[in-house]
Amino acid sequence: MARNKPIDFPVLLVECDTTGVTRDDPIIHIMCVLVDKGQDGNAHPAAIYTGYQEVAGPSSEEAFKAHGIPDERLKGESLDLELDSELALGAFPGRGSHGDHVW
Repeated sequence: MARNKPIDFPVLLVECDTTGVTRDDPIIHIMCVLVDKGQDGNAHPAAIYTGYQEVAGPSSEEAFKAHGIPDERLKGESLDLELDSELALGAFPGRGSHGDHVW
């Protein structure tokens, strides 16, 4: 029987897309959402980051079918790792801070 356990907020949700389907394929897109419990008791996004990164090689056909991001969309793009780190720190109370803003 499944047991429901309360979620310890804040929570960092991360989604990323790569050029292929193996662990060694580079990340080309990442989205992070820091979710916190609001005064109303419901979960709300406290901060959001999404970014793209140009990489040396094209996406495989299989990866492109999954994410649909054309190589042209990545030209000149780079991920802001400082903002990613700030969001991650915000998910661990006492190790960083976060505000109610969207990047």
